[in-house]
Amino acid sequence: MFISPYLRRFATLSALSSRELLEYPCSNRAVNLFKESSPQVPILFKLNGELKDLVKADRLTDARQLFDEMHQRDEVSWTNVISGYVNAANYGEALNLFSRMWVDPSVGLDNFVLSVALKACGLDNNIVFGKLLHGVSLKNSLVNSVFVGSSLVDMYAKCREISESCRVFDEMPERNVVSWTAIITGLVKSGYCKEGLQYFSEMWISGIHCDAYCFAIALKACADLCDVKHGKEIHTQVLKMGFNASAYVANTLATMYNKSGKLDYGMCLFGRIKT
Repeated sequence: MFISPYLRRFATLSALSSRELLEYPCSNRAVNLFKESSPQVPILFKLNGELKDLVKADRLTDARQLFDEMHQRDEVSWTNVISGYVNAANYGEALNLFSRMWVDPSVGLDNFVLSVALKACGLDNNIVFGKLLHGVSLKNSLVNSVFVGSSLVDMYAKCREISESCRVFDEMPERNVVSWTAIITGLVKSGYCKEGLQYFSEMWISGIHCDAYCFAIALKACADLCDVKHGKEIHTQVLKMGFNASAYVANTLATMYNKSGKLDYGMCLFGRIKT
């Protein structure tokens, strides 16, 4: 009979006597949660829930203390605390924790924690660690995950390895709006505006629905190229999709028209931006 990992861990803790529980190497918070737990709610599940809440509340010090005091941790535990450090822009500690998780034989890698680690590499411009993680994703057959693939595209683009970013994107078996936005953003921010617009056109033809950010990046490409013709076409789609009310899109539209010599229309758009 299959027993979930959470229930297996809970059964191990449930077998402890009250005295053994008090001597068990976990925090007082963990002990209190154990006492409050019912057989239907494993202790690790509750600890992970509290860990996630602490991270979301930006109480990273408290989250790290709880994490360090947890006798047992699973993929969720590690992902929560690593995400916390990435969100706090402490990329070095995030990657340090990932390295510890990587060598822990009791924990397996999944596409979510690998994506978080790749995000840290991109934001930290750590191409060496990023390439190492690319190899890990290949070895563990995770590279075909849309989450990992999108994160690889974004990581290589942020590290200015734009040709590798394009290669990873082109080899992805599945793409979503995040994947497309990552490659278009990477190209445009690296100065390859024409190529970025080509990918944007392919995205549109493929039937993927753009979000406001993707429209704004495409409009930025038009602005940098002073391509008002293409910009007007995208503006039409923006109006159809209802994204014209977005301050980010309206600001980029105004910039595009101003750079293209349409100063009056650009100023008119600036006046309509909602703050």
